[in-house]
Amino acid sequence: MDYIDENEELYRAWIGTKNQDKYYEKMKNGGFSWVAFFLSDLLLITRKMFTESIIFIFICYLISTVLNIIEVPRMIYILVNITIGLTIGFSYYPLYKWHIKRKIKKYQRKGLTYEEQLSIARKYGGDKFTFSVIVMILVSIIIVATLMMGNKLFSMIFESAEEVINNNYSTNNSLIIEDISENGDSSSNKQKSSYKVNFENFEFYIPNNLEYEVDYINNVINIGDTENTWVAQLGIIQSSFQQLKQNKSQISSYAGQFLGDDEAMISAATIEKISGVEYILLECNINGTNMLAGYAKLNSMYSLFFQLYSKSNDFARNSLKNMSNIIKNAEYIGDSLY
Repeated sequence: MDYIDENEELYRAWIGTKNQDKYYEKMKNGGFSWVAFFLSDLLLITRKMFTESIIFIFICYLISTVLNIIEVPRMIYILVNITIGLTIGFSYYPLYKWHIKRKIKKYQRKGLTYEEQLSIARKYGGDKFTFSVIVMILVSIIIVATLMMGNKLFSMIFESAEEVINNNYSTNNSLIIEDISENGDSSSNKQKSSYKVNFENFEFYIPNNLEYEVDYINNVINIGDTENTWVAQLGIIQSSFQQLKQNKSQISSYAGQFLGDDEAMISAATIEKISGVEYILLECNINGTNMLAGYAKLNSMYSLFFQLYSKSNDFARNSLKNMSNIIKNAEYIGDSLY
């Protein structure tokens, strides 16, 4: 007789009354869980599988990080996520069976009687939203948010700076700005505009004294003046500006870790208000080329990040006056469909 059959009453008590027969049969004979496929972490938490939940979060984070580093096509990324969902869907019931077995053996080692074990199982089993479950959900959210802040937000800001170094843009201690309007390259998609530009759930108004280019590959807008005295790259992150301000002390250290101490000198992040817009600013020097990087608020959910270079190789704070007008006129138009 299998262990689960020998302890059927205890297993059923830990499962709880909801869907008890279905759970018991699938733990005995195997099966697929669609809930685990779509809501893996939430299901693990509500079933008090807290250790498994934390391990699952870190495994998904590591896989996502590797896929981003090697820059796999989006279709591969989707297929990997489907594979993860299928894996947890098929392994959920055996995993939950093993989890309950550990619980039973734990209380047996403590010398509890069979009736005492049943009482504990009925009290703490099932998928009830207990205080510990709510706390664990909050902990999971904090862990995910922290990992995203450390891995995504700061690397996005300084990714292009690394590209500048690799392509020797800083050899003359000034920014080399390619004047596409002179060579007539129509494939650059660079244009003058007095219209609003749709980009990442927002409409931006670009004044006609500026030039812009939407870079769909790197998901940024390249913008500068018509005299080519400065250029900036703008991107959008889903993070509140208030949250970024609270983590202001960590921003420069993350930047240093990304660029490397031998390659860049980075100031502490400061908060400055320019033309009515509040910025978090960093002054960076990359092998002699000065760059001004930072964040600004778009709305309660999204922030704009940017890195700005000038031909005179200063930090070009005056250029932020142009950016302030663009930020103040930005309009949120809703989430894109994926």
